[in-house]
Amino acid sequence: MSDRAEPLAIRCQAVGKRFLREDVVPYHGLRSKLHGLLHGAWRQNRSSGEDAVWALRDVTFEAPAGGILGVLGGNGSGKSVLLKILARVTKPTSGRSEVYGSVNSILHLGAMLIPELTGRENIYQTGILLRLQRITIDRHFDEIVHFAGIETHLDSVVRGYSAGMQLRLAFAVMAYLESDVLLIDEALSVADEEFRARCVRRIRQMAREGRTIVLVSHDLEMMADLCDQTLVLDHGRLSAFGTARPVIAAYRQQIRTDVVLS
Repeated sequence: MSDRAEPLAIRCQAVGKRFLREDVVPYHGLRSKLHGLLHGAWRQNRSSGEDAVWALRDVTFEAPAGGILGVLGGNGSGKSVLLKILARVTKPTSGRSEVYGSVNSILHLGAMLIPELTGRENIYQTGILLRLQRITIDRHFDEIVHFAGIETHLDSVVRGYSAGMQLRLAFAVMAYLESDVLLIDEALSVADEEFRARCVRRIRQMAREGRTIVLVSHDLEMMADLCDQTLVLDHGRLSAFGTARPVIAAYRQQIRTDVVLS
């Protein structure tokens, strides 16, 4: 690995994640149930073969604290799986993943919000789930509400929020309730231009404060402008990693080549 002197936020060493395909067995009574149970146990004991799907294979990289890391790749390349491993939502099948410090994540729009609660209640509920003291939530409450722009809807249930309002609230909560590492998976893709600009400014500010941001997006212009480093996943394998602009330029050229060849 690298001999960089600055402290690390993330270290992945030969990380792999394997899933098993689910076999659908029609229901025909007890015999089918027993077949399903036995077949399921047989599949779980298999270490390889046609039933095994590797979403990630041998992914190795390091990210320093206080930087912005971009993650690129086509659909099905393993980007979201990598973020779920970094978020400690799932464990790698092989290798080792280390994230130093506390982690917050926006892995799915609205997943962290409770639809039956109001915006105000969601802010406090999320803080509690993140094990923050109420005094900490109180200190950032006005900043969260202002950033999200939900002043007039603060005491309305989130179920009635638009997708954009849910995004603004989710991002604001995670951006202002302190953590060492923030993971963002495609959340900004549904934001309007004005809010995206606000998010970019806030991401830069968080990095200056020493927080580490991992950002998945298909917006290459934004990634080149925002990220310090970028990694590219291709069918679950790390195909490129390094300084953002040259990596993104090479990735853009590869996309153009693939389009021409197709």
